[in-house]
Amino acid sequence: MNPSPADWQFRQPIALVQLHRRLLDYGKELRSFDARKTISQWQEPLYSRSGHVQEGVLYLPQLIVEHPQFQQCTFISLEDRHQAQAELPVLASPSCYQQLEPQRNACLDLRHPRSLHIFQLREQDGKIEVHLQWGYFEVGEPRRDNIKLAELEAGKSVEIKINGKRDASLSSRRARTYREQAYIFEHLGHFTQARLLPPSAPAVAKQLPQDRKLVDLLKVLY
Repeated sequence: MNPSPADWQFRQPIALVQLHRRLLDYGKELRSFDARKTISQWQEPLYSRSGHVQEGVLYLPQLIVEHPQFQQCTFISLEDRHQAQAELPVLASPSCYQQLEPQRNACLDLRHPRSLHIFQLREQDGKIEVHLQWGYFEVGEPRRDNIKLAELEAGKSVEIKINGKRDASLSSRRARTYREQAYIFEHLGHFTQARLLPPSAPAVAKQLPQDRKLVDLLKVLY
């Protein structure tokens, strides 16, 4: 069966990346990897409305056309945030919480370097370079160099893990906190058109790419 005509025709082919993201802030009781390994896991399958590709056709949420960079973009991310497994009582503690900021797909013009979460993306020779963009509040200590971590190519995937700590502040009376982040970039190829889905469209089950490169920046923190 031939797909229906596209609701949207892009001005130029756009690179499409599925981005899985997991972010956890925690206190000293979960400093060791063993203490939090049960909650630091990916959800699979994940039910999502961020957009998907089916039989070679790109489906995007209708609201994405309101993004201010949508018409000029050369890159779109389908962003899905994974929540930590909630079976551990420690998740009810104020010292362990997940970042639940509003989720939004990114629309970027990669003809110039652009920021995405803790990274800077650059398009070079047909590939998308992923560089670390370290920040104290976004990543935490120890400081890392802003080096290239990976190159995104169509049909390939990479997972990046990183953690850090932020020290107590006398003014805010907050204890030292720790942050662990993980991202999976899956390059789904280039597209020239898309079907737009209404907010009422059902969620779609997504699986993680099994064959993916790992960039492990996790450190033992004290």
